[in-house]
Amino acid sequence: MKQFAVLGLGTFGYSLAKTLYELGNDVYAIDIREDVVQSIADNVTYAVAMDMADINALRSVGIDEVDCAIIASAKDLSISLMTAINLQELGVQTVYAKARDEVQARVLRKLGVEKVIFPEQEMGTSLAHTLTDSTLLDLLQLDPIHTISEIDAPKAWHNRSLIELNIRSEHKLNVLAIKRGTETIVNPTAQEIILPDDRIIAMGERIRLAKLAQKKVSL
Repeated sequence: MKQFAVLGLGTFGYSLAKTLYELGNDVYAIDIREDVVQSIADNVTYAVAMDMADINALRSVGIDEVDCAIIASAKDLSISLMTAINLQELGVQTVYAKARDEVQARVLRKLGVEKVIFPEQEMGTSLAHTLTDSTLLDLLQLDPIHTISEIDAPKAWHNRSLIELNIRSEHKLNVLAIKRGTETIVNPTAQEIILPDDRIIAMGERIRLAKLAQKKVSL
């Protein structure tokens, strides 16, 4: 289980925080607006109303312990940049940040941000792929190549265990969860058997997931 901090709960940040939590991760959701924080409180591990550009406030809630922090708001450039600086000073291992344009992106990269996100552009790419591949549902576009997606369990996987399928090695994918009727098995064990009607939530290169969704992979 990983720990994430999502800073800024606009449409993008709110959806990101909820999805990460639903996938079995610990999620800190941070925004200065108390009403927004209250509305997401039941859908994340920890929700707090605070100024995300305040380094002392970030330190007080243990942001330095998370595996990855995502600055999900790009509206105020000064807040975005100060938050990036503070996260670096606190020693957060991985920092992602939303950007409005390439100028802001370049500055964020100079500050050590590992990945700059353009949600609208990436959502457009994701939607185009989803419309093309009706059996594949993109849950989260991580970058232009990698996604977290949901697919029908390929026929060749039916009644076989994850350890037998060796998915990580064979297909360079990580199975995050299995949806089985109304049940969701988060972080399934290697001994978990894939059943015919299962839906697989996996992370990896989208082209590999698309091939599986179309059942064009040889096993």
